Amino acid sequence: MIKKILIGILFLPVVLEASWYFLPNQWVEQKIESTLGSIIAHRRITADIHSLKKGLPFRFSVENISLTRQDHPLISMEEVSGSINPLSILSSYISINARGEVSDGVLDSVMDIAPEGVLLNFHIEDLDIERLPLSGLLGINGRGKLRGRGSIYISLYNRELKRFNYVGSVEDILLKDISIGGDIIPLSLFESSLFTVRLKRKDYFLMKGILKGDGVTGFFNVKIEGFKLSGFIDIITEEDYKKKEKLARISDFAGDNYYYIPFKGNISKLFKKKIFYPQIGD
Repeated sequence: MIKKILIGILFLPVVLEASWYFLPNQWVEQKIESTLGSIIAHRRITADIHSLKKGLPFRFSVENISLTRQDHPLISMEEVSGSINPLSILSSYISINARGEVSDGVLDSVMDIAPEGVLLNFHIEDLDIERLPLSGLLGINGRGKLRGRGSIYISLYNRELKRFNYVGSVEDILLKDISIGGDIIPLSLFESSLFTVRLKRKDYFLMKGILKGDGVTGFFNVKIEGFKLSGFIDIITEEDYKKKEKLARISDFAGDNYYYIPFKGNISKLFKKKIFYPQIGD
């Protein structure tokens, strides 16, 4: 009896490997596409996987994974490679480790897919904001290197985003000023940033951080609830800072080396195209 059990244990990896190797590529693609396509709640996001190849042991590679909204690309991941937890092949639970190129940077991720939901833990390294398709749709003009790590949990019962936490930084920033509800946010003054983004409750995000420039520091607090955006930025400068006149002109309050800029607006107005407006079928 013990001998049979030992033989079964020895042959289990072979059985699992064979199960993975002969699992239809189309089934794997559809499973991942349907999961990724439900990440942004209440908005139909389409996921496309191109050229999935399975390898040994429990490895896979994908030429391209892209997320789109109304045929507009949001993010694209190239040259993806990874592995799947072999024990998950025998259950409804799938665990995938993947690494790929995104906008000249690297994305490492671990995605756990269960019948009730999806947990995604990810790490970003040197993602080029300028090359990110979503930046163009947002009207962001400029560059910067994004780094950080975060986690996302999506319920598959109602396709609702239940958790979003991100801690990151942007280096080598070169951005143009933006207008929110008529208030000017002087992003052009800053060269780097540290920030956090957290989902506090349904459709309510809180973003806090620090912006650094030559002789100037900004502390910002942003609330996003649905499409409503509000917040403020406190700016402190050195005594001999050369752009004080500009800051005084756009600030609601200006004191000794201190400037306060509140803002309020509709985040949808930042988009060049209205791709996140509700559509038939959403």
